[in-house]
Amino acid sequence: LDLAVRTHRIGIYDWDVQTGALVWSPEEIRIFGLEEGAFRGDIVEWAERALPEDRERMEAEMAAAMARRDPE
Repeated sequence: LDLAVRTHRIGIYDWDVQTGALVWSPEEIRIFGLEEGAFRGDIVEWAERALPEDRERMEAEMAAAMARRDPE
């Protein structure tokens, strides 16, 4: 996975749904245009970075997936 991420310059993250904590890869940080250490590392800040016109739909889809216990 690490090789694929580095080769294709894709960002990945790990989200602890129970705590809301997020860990971003260095590439994810770059994609969002942030300096290393500038991301607080929680789902609230991540959601704040969504486009306003996408946020309601995004939050509804996430809530529905969590209600289904969908791992995707």
